[in-house]
Amino acid sequence: LAFEVVSLLLLARLVEPMYGSKEFLKFLFIVDFSVCFMVFVAVYITYAATASGKLLYTEFSGFHGIVAGLLVAVKQIMPDHEVKLFGVLSITVKYLPSILLLVLTALAAALKQYDQLAFLYLGAYNAWVYLRFFQQQSDNAYQGDPSDDFKFSSFFPPFMATPIDAVAGLLGIVFRLRHTAGADAKGMNINGAPSMLGSDSADANRRRERGAKALEERLGMKKHGSDADVEKAAGAAPAAEGSSAAAAQ
Repeated sequence: LAFEVVSLLLLARLVEPMYGSKEFLKFLFIVDFSVCFMVFVAVYITYAATASGKLLYTEFSGFHGIVAGLLVAVKQIMPDHEVKLFGVLSITVKYLPSILLLVLTALAAALKQYDQLAFLYLGAYNAWVYLRFFQQQSDNAYQGDPSDDFKFSSFFPPFMATPIDAVAGLLGIVFRLRHTAGADAKGMNINGAPSMLGSDSADANRRRERGAKALEERLGMKKHGSDADVEKAAGAAPAAEGSSAAAAQ
């Protein structure tokens, strides 16, 4: 729980300046509610099919779905940014969701505790579906993120991209959630209307610039506040010394 709370606080500092408070809370609510609802439905269907009494006493809970969803959001905002883990290992942000899923899946397998994996995988997937197809863009009237950096295959190794793109494209057509990207379409929204997002690379660049600007403004405000505190403390020191000297006389 402590790890999840710390992760939420750290990731929220990256995502909230970019999305805004209202959209950020909306994102958290959608991911959390959809994950809990889908887990409940899956458990109910499993119990109805198997009549396993063990399911009635199995605890299903956890906040890792939100953490996984926030990592997907960070991947969308700054995919090429590099971070250092433990001050040594440098990793590109776009690989963090996949690394988290792999590490926690391996840990669950080692401990033979698979109950919480549903929250983890559904949190990452539901966050991607919302951001990819439904999130309202702040600078236009269209929805979703059709950039190549945010395709479903981007969560997997490059050699798996071709078959995954083929299956994802087919499912996208079936469920009418397909983005037509590239120079021919110049971006499409989920209803098939022409988008004003521009090309995928241009849209991704604008998103990264906005994210970087928001982070710089946040850091600049904190730095300015720290400098003001230092100046205030420095000004207070001579005044205190003067008061002490006057009292001594």
